[in-house]
Amino acid sequence: MMEELLSGSSLISRFDTFLLDCDGVLWSGDHIIKGVPETIQKLRALGKKIYFVTNNSTKTRQQHAEKIRRLGIEGTTEGEVLSTAYATAQYLKGKDFSVYAIGEEGLVAEIKEAGLKCTGLEDNGKQYNMDAMAEVKVPRDIGAVVVGLDRGFNMHKLAYAMLCLKQNKDCLFIATNRDPTFPMHGGVVLPGAGSVVSSVVTAAGREPDVVIGKPEPLFLDVICNSNADIDLTKTCMVGDRLDTDIAFGKSRSLATLLVLTGVTSREYVFSKSNTIHPDYILPSITDLFS
Repeated sequence: MMEELLSGSSLISRFDTFLLDCDGVLWSGDHIIKGVPETIQKLRALGKKIYFVTNNSTKTRQQHAEKIRRLGIEGTTEGEVLSTAYATAQYLKGKDFSVYAIGEEGLVAEIKEAGLKCTGLEDNGKQYNMDAMAEVKVPRDIGAVVVGLDRGFNMHKLAYAMLCLKQNKDCLFIATNRDPTFPMHGGVVLPGAGSVVSSVVTAAGREPDVVIGKPEPLFLDVICNSNADIDLTKTCMVGDRLDTDIAFGKSRSLATLLVLTGVTSREYVFSKSNTIHPDYILPSITDLFS
């Protein structure tokens, strides 16, 4: 049963760990939500563990932490950031093959940090030559195609990823996440990683073997494997999207808190068409201390 709260103070004593979605919970675009830095500071002062959980695979954990600090949440460390780039790299760690990535520097850097050879960035800006591509034989050691948000996505990358998946029969198709859109400031939405993934699905004629990011429970499994101090029975997932954040928490029976500072309206939450119900609802994460 959903519980709509005006104040979230009763939640603070119930949970030791808070998993926080970022866009729509902490900020909108590059604009911090008023009162958020103070709220995070108060939670930390009470000894609460804070993790920033994001489907954005374009940055490394270090780059995410730098952005969070720049927006005013001081003291944020790389270890508090749980991104799909990092989770994908941890999933692949120990594999004895190379990776072709449709993605940005953050994704490639995390995969390389996990000890794998990863290519794909060099194909940014490449002209698509169909005759030349028809003659390409991809290296046999490419064992995975990883697809995430890529602002340098082009037809050359799409064709090469398709060939990897077609020519290397055991090649894995891994999606960092399937968010169809990416929210921008002012309510504008643009194509997200899911739009890129769908292009590869169409070209290769197959669905991903693995999807890493929210709402998939695999993301939480990777988080727990690399953070043994997380007790799921005392953890609350905080998000603004029902179909990713709240569904993600519910995939492993976490308590879930929906905030209304992002894409989900109160009206929709209580509508008959909504089938995903958070445990708690607050106007904003800042209301934890109101």
